[in-house]
Amino acid sequence: MENSGVEAKVICDSVALNGARLTTFQLKAHRMILAEFNTHRAFSRNASSSRAIPVHRMIQQIREDPAMPVYWGKNKPGMQAREELVGEELADAKRNWLLARDWNASYVEDI
Repeated sequence: MENSGVEAKVICDSVALNGARLTTFQLKAHRMILAEFNTHRAFSRNASSSRAIPVHRMIQQIREDPAMPVYWGKNKPGMQAREELVGEELADAKRNWLLARDWNASYVEDI
């Protein structure tokens, strides 16, 4: 499987005498995942602010580790693509996605 851009690392995992478990982990994920993660109140969390990251570093991160779909569904009517792109269609979709990334990054650098 290709790199999904998501990494997880357990920093510490312990169980108290009363049986309560505390697990501390470090996550690296694309920004769009943060909102989904934050909907679960069971987690205490801390995340870096995208406003605090200089634009040139943000562009570098986007170029080095772009957010890409993990499932490339065919464009069909309805809410879900039941069939995935394969072969040259899949290669074209990925190439176009990365071309759009490069164009947008270059555009932002120019303003």
